[in-house]
Amino acid sequence: MKVKNNNRPLFRDNSYLYQNSYARAQRRRLAAFVVLVLLVAAIAGVVMGIRSCSARKQSKANADQTAPLNSDAGVAADQNGDAGDAHAGESDVATDVVEKSSYKKPKLIREGHGVLIEVTDPGAIGLTVKTYDASTNATISVDKRVKKQPVTIQVSQANKVRPKVVALTFDDGPNPGETTSILKVLAAADVKATFFMLGRNVKTYPDLTRAVAEGGHQIAIHGYSHDSLAKMKPPKIESELLESVKAVKDAADVDVTWMRPPYGAVNSMVYSLLGEHKLKVALWDVDPVDYGRPGASVIASRVVKRVHPGAVVLMHDGGGDRTQTVKALKTIIKKLKKKGYRFVTIDQMYQLIGQQSD
Repeated sequence: MKVKNNNRPLFRDNSYLYQNSYARAQRRRLAAFVVLVLLVAAIAGVVMGIRSCSARKQSKANADQTAPLNSDAGVAADQNGDAGDAHAGESDVATDVVEKSSYKKPKLIREGHGVLIEVTDPGAIGLTVKTYDASTNATISVDKRVKKQPVTIQVSQANKVRPKVVALTFDDGPNPGETTSILKVLAAADVKATFFMLGRNVKTYPDLTRAVAEGGHQIAIHGYSHDSLAKMKPPKIESELLESVKAVKDAADVDVTWMRPPYGAVNSMVYSLLGEHKLKVALWDVDPVDYGRPGASVIASRVVKRVHPGAVVLMHDGGGDRTQTVKALKTIIKKLKKKGYRFVTIDQMYQLIGQQSD
């Protein structure tokens, strides 16, 4: 009698089932992919059909609009003989003409070293205006309106000033909290400083701007928005400068002659426009990084250790919490006076440099 073996391995049967299941899954994926492709093709066909229909309707509408004009022109030609021939070469389709301006940076010629800069020759920023048909992107004309010319800047060696003088400067104000506190510290110590103000803040706080001027301090500009001028096109740069100058004039009746570019970022385009508007540039050579708020004692120590005759110190009275700067200022003034330093504005520093070079 033959006994059936019910304990035979199941590997072969399980493998077969697995292979069949895998094949069915593959067929399902393929079918789904084919359906998806057909669906995308159908949608694309519908979209193309709609666009084509819209184009035909627009073409018909244009033809309907120009037909009466052509008819009138024909009547006029019949009445005036050769009038039709005179207009035969004209196009009935209006062209959407667009102008695009592009600018070229002029070469920068630098004379001297230092942080106080005057543009002695503004040169010219290259300007090319391209006219093209917006519908076809075809160029109609290219007009090189302004040829770029080199910009020359004279950099003054403020760090070579012989007297022990230092200029304290404050950026990003005016700010009702810190600017007011700084003015009190300066007044108590009989010290004059220079405030590089943002045009938008001047417009917001005109009374505080006027208080700075009435305190005998110098007002300069720091741009209108604090955006980098070096990343802007000439019309925007000019707007930043002129709006800031006007804001100070309206608030404090002060004529601005100095400017500090945000982040110290400046290129030949910026210099060219500064020169055109008679604005000089004041950078800095002592930066305690007070905006990082390392502590009042650290700010004071950094300034006192790094100051030299003719130094221009950068600090801030806006752009954030500047209470550490206010506190450090008392120590800075006290210790520098003890070392024999005298405090001047940027204008006064520049005059000293001029007298020294004569």
